[in-house]
Amino acid sequence: MDVIHFADVRVFIRDVEAFLLEKEVENNLILGICYKQIQDKMYFSNEIMTTVNDQNRCILSLFMSKKNRLVISGDISNNNIDQAIVLAIKAIINRLIYVRSVIGEKELVSLFAEIAKRFLRKPFKEFRHEQIYQLQKLNHITHPKGLFRKANEKDMVKIKHWIQTFSESINEPLADSEIDMMAESYITRQSLYVWEKDNTIVSMANLIRPLKSGAGINLVYTAPEHRGQGYSTGCVSSLCQEILSHGYNFCYLYADRANPISNAVYQKIGFMPVIECLHLTN
Repeated sequence: MDVIHFADVRVFIRDVEAFLLEKEVENNLILGICYKQIQDKMYFSNEIMTTVNDQNRCILSLFMSKKNRLVISGDISNNNIDQAIVLAIKAIINRLIYVRSVIGEKELVSLFAEIAKRFLRKPFKEFRHEQIYQLQKLNHITHPKGLFRKANEKDMVKIKHWIQTFSESINEPLADSEIDMMAESYITRQSLYVWEKDNTIVSMANLIRPLKSGAGINLVYTAPEHRGQGYSTGCVSSLCQEILSHGYNFCYLYADRANPISNAVYQKIGFMPVIECLHLTN
């Protein structure tokens, strides 16, 4: 069994892409971040890009870019996956790299955390339990009155406030500089969409991580005073239509399993559950 470390994201994705594309939606984080870094020519910005190969076939991949969040993907059915995880953890320890959190498919991450107890003083604990959803065909939705459009500069102040509120609501607060950078980037790239009612924006959703066959949605947020009127449903379903109309086969998103309202909204639109995703911290 071989542990292979990569420094250049172009070489890493060339080696592991076929393995990740076997489950494209499940592996959207690694794929999407790598594609974006290659597009932006950020070739050497990751602390961990590692594969563990069994008989020249990848059975475990590990990727860590920012905030010490390790994203893992693996073949949980492989008889040697335990050994692969042990080798990966030892390699991380030997390189003196701090891993603040781990995210990936529930069963794989749980196994990783259980094995990591043997080597780490502080065990991982659950931060968030999510469902990854995929939509290939939209259900018929009656939209509320209003206008679906791309966010623009005049929306900036409210968008920054919403990003701050959203990040705090999921226990991942952001610094003001991060909020400014995100809002300005999303509006400049024209990835952020809003629902406008009576000349006031009431809801937003952002297009993220385009893949080979699909694209993702995040930052789904409706101002508290406008909730319960279908604006998130209208905004998300309209963005799904936008994605599908550009030739993608599917849309995907994450939903906190502890939030029955958002899960019900996404299923109403036509999203189907793919896998459970576990996010652990230590």
